Amino acid sequence: MSFLMNPLYVQQAVMPEIEANAEIAEKVEESAAGVAANALDIVLPDAVIVGVGGDAGFIGALGGGGEIVKNYKTGEISAFGYISKSVGWQLAGGSGYFGLAWNLEQNKDYAGQFLTAEGSGAVFGAALSVSGNGSEKGLFAEDPVISLTGGLAFDVFHFVDGFSGSIKNSDYSDPKQIGPEEMRGQLLPSGALDTLLTVGHSALKYLNEKAGR
Repeated sequence: MSFLMNPLYVQQAVMPEIEANAEIAEKVEESAAGVAANALDIVLPDAVIVGVGGDAGFIGALGGGGEIVKNYKTGEISAFGYISKSVGWQLAGGSGYFGLAWNLEQNKDYAGQFLTAEGSGAVFGAALSVSGNGSEKGLFAEDPVISLTGGLAFDVFHFVDGFSGSIKNSDYSDPKQIGPEEMRGQLLPSGALDTLLTVGHSALKYLNEKAGR
């Protein structure tokens, strides 16, 4: 009988090598899953935002508004109010907007300070906001929530060639948790975007589990 078929040889020499190779393959799989999860986590929005707001002033303005935030990472749906102070070119106006948020681990991290750069033409406006991940950290935290919003905007006065713009500091309230039954589907995203974010976060969860996280 060939020594290759000897059970003792298989047990002492072959099996350890097979187990070592299997362990290496498992570590490679975990590493690849971790890399894929990190990449997906960077590009995949964590939440959608629906809001309305308004400002009144001239070079400086005071304002406020409200937003609903649906978090696909946690399943939370929360309402927030905010007050704001801004510096820029505006008189009085308002907007209704929709947006996406990244790096929002849970909705309570949306409370607190946001620093926003925003601009609008005669009808449409857009804004980029960076937060401190909660009021206790203030602005410029190491791991901030980032949101990008856009929508319909109206301003009584456009200072430069039909354009108004400002830098805004907003203070968001603590979240008021609400449920889908209270929204009746009217303001929450549906269709392709909702499906894409739901599937994306399911894939992210799976990759994190494969990476042993």
